[in-house]
Amino acid sequence: SGINAEYGESYHPYHFSCQNCYKPLDNKYKEKDNQFYCQLCFDTVIQDVCAACKKAIDGRAIKAASKAWCPEHFLCYQCERPLSGDKFMLNEGKPYCQYHYMKMFGVRCFYCDNRSSMQVIKVLNKNYCENHFFCTGCDTLLEEKKSRLSRWT
Repeated sequence: SGINAEYGESYHPYHFSCQNCYKPLDNKYKEKDNQFYCQLCFDTVIQDVCAACKKAIDGRAIKAASKAWCPEHFLCYQCERPLSGDKFMLNEGKPYCQYHYMKMFGVRCFYCDNRSSMQVIKVLNKNYCENHFFCTGCDTLLEEKKSRLSRWT
């Protein structure tokens, strides 16, 4: 008697084996990408495990930095705001929203010494917030003009 797998395929029991450990499969096999696995291999090797809750992810997973997250657990490490579909950045394998990443790890402004969550302007190996890039002669706020600044950088 044969084993009927998904897609209408039939196998002799001794040909129906796990794609990972090659042990014969029983009726509790799991399938992923048209490949069949025993429950143990599927749970420990094949199926993604959430980096936050440490549980197997059944369904959609968000992958970044060789880790996987349940969509509901992919949160900014600082403010816990959901990041699914938003821009995010990683530091030491932890996801951050763009605002908190820049606030915590962004470039420091030479003038105010704060970490900038905005764009920074780099001139003469110094970084400036957009609000602190001004002429030292007249204190007028300058706009970044690449063609005019390139000769000084």
